[in-house]
Amino acid sequence: MLLSRAYRIHEESKFSLKSLKRLAIAPCFGDPYLIKNNSIFRNIRAQTLRNGYSFRPAEGTDYVLFPMAGLQKILRTKGIPFFSNARPLKEQLARGVNLELPPEMPILKTNHLFHESCHACLQEIIESSGIKKELRVQKASVLTRKRLLALYSFLGESAANTCETLAWMECDNDAHQLFMSYNNYVYRPEFLSRSYFRTARIPAIFVFVYFAFLSSHHFKSQLSQSRLQRISNLVLQITGDRLPSKGHKNFGELCRAWEFCQKMSPAFRWVTADIHFKVGGLDMEISRLIEFDFIDAFERISSLRTILSVFCATAIGQTRDGTL
Repeated sequence: MLLSRAYRIHEESKFSLKSLKRLAIAPCFGDPYLIKNNSIFRNIRAQTLRNGYSFRPAEGTDYVLFPMAGLQKILRTKGIPFFSNARPLKEQLARGVNLELPPEMPILKTNHLFHESCHACLQEIIESSGIKKELRVQKASVLTRKRLLALYSFLGESAANTCETLAWMECDNDAHQLFMSYNNYVYRPEFLSRSYFRTARIPAIFVFVYFAFLSSHHFKSQLSQSRLQRISNLVLQITGDRLPSKGHKNFGELCRAWEFCQKMSPAFRWVTADIHFKVGGLDMEISRLIEFDFIDAFERISSLRTILSVFCATAIGQTRDGTL
């Protein structure tokens, strides 16, 4: 898409938001359009603001230099940094430069308000979940304090990855796809074009994809029959919906979704997890921090299932029939 057309759509979106105007960050390229047209993006933004967070220019802050270390400060200060990346595009147009903007190769600094906001929303849900009280009752729990903090980190990252992935479901035109790529770490997932994902109930998809990402971050990438069965049981408990079982015509599509969620380099996951843990005050080796069965934790600790259920409903704006 040509820059002139993309910028015109960005500007038109700013002035057509009406009651949604309070949610948009106008200096962020494509943000007003996504607030207007993408329900998961909009729902997360609205909840983030309800939770007392604000959005602040990132220029001149440590977030520019070391964004991987920024999450703790975001959660502590309730301030999420953004880049005013619409301005340089406007300046180029004023100079008569009309570039072609590749849909999946951003040519300027991208914004990750969406990603950081998912972390913020999930953290608020954790803090009000009552999980600490439940764990005190379960004295034999394998979740030591440090392992629980590590799990919280993985829960937040999986929440962000899931929302960023499924937000693409609504990207039905070139403008929507372009703006999503400038506000998302995740590139368009091909598995979403499959028939099952166009017709299945959203809560079941959301929770399955969440567990797929959580497995990836926990370095448990293989989808064995027993693991799938346990995850399917949790999906049923949390959403009331059943996933396709082995032999079902849609089972292969479910496997493709799982494979997509495992694509991130294990080395990259290991390094980023180590950074998050160290910055968060966890000095134990990663291999020891993840030395427990997180699916077992979800099976035995009802607060974990509640956390995921509430986050799912927050993100998709769940209705009675499970649609967006």
